[in-house]
Amino acid sequence: MVEGLRERERIRETFGRYVDESVASTILHREGQGVLAGETREATILFTDIAGFTTIAEYLAPDRLVTALNEYLETVLEPIRAHGGVVNTFIGDGLFASFNMPLVCENHGAAAVRAAIDIQRAVGGRTFGNEGVAFATRIGISTGNVIGGSVGAGQRMSFTLLGDTVNLASRLEELNKQHDTRILVSESTCTACNGEFKFDALGTVAVRGRSDAVAIFSIDPNSQGKSS
Repeated sequence: MVEGLRERERIRETFGRYVDESVASTILHREGQGVLAGETREATILFTDIAGFTTIAEYLAPDRLVTALNEYLETVLEPIRAHGGVVNTFIGDGLFASFNMPLVCENHGAAAVRAAIDIQRAVGGRTFGNEGVAFATRIGISTGNVIGGSVGAGQRMSFTLLGDTVNLASRLEELNKQHDTRILVSESTCTACNGEFKFDALGTVAVRGRSDAVAIFSIDPNSQGKSS
C-alpha cells in the first residue's frame, strides 16, 4: 500500500494532477527506454487558448470564473484523450498537448487534427458554469521533431517538451486572432494527414524566432466529415 501511494505521488510530481494516472503510470514504467531521461521523436503539438479571456475575467467573480474554466477544460480534455493525446501543461486558460510523445500515437498528425475538430464541435454552441459563459477556442497545431524529458531540479521535476515544433504550434494558436480563424496548422501537419482533411492555404507568414516565412493552413471543423 505504501509503495502504491509513493507511485501515485511520483506520477503527480512528474505529470501533474490532470494527466490520466493510467497513462502517467505507463510512461513512468518506460523510464529505462529513455522517455524521461531525454528523447527526440517526431510528434504533433496542439495548443489551445480562449479568445477574449481577459475581458471575460473582468466581469466574472473569481469563483464563478474558475468553475466555468474547469468545466471548459474538461470538455477540451476529452477529445485529446480520445484521440491518443497527452496534456503536457495547463497555461492559464489554455493548454498544450502532444501526440506521439511521450505515448506512441499512430498517425499523430491526423489524430491531433481530429481532436481539434472535436474540441471545436464540443465547445461551440454550449456554455459553462452557473453564469452560462460561452468560450471561443483558438487552436494551433504543428508536426515535427520534439525533445521530451523530465526537466527541473531536486524534487521539482516535470515532463517537458521542447523544440521548434512546440514554439510554432504556440505561434499558430496566436495567429488565429490575426486571421479570424479557429484552427491553424503547419504545412508539416497538413502533409502528415495524407489528404484526410480539407485545408485552406492562407499563404506564408513571418513567425517570431524563425528566419524563413512559414506556410499556414486553416481548417473549418464544420466542413469536415464526422471524426472517428
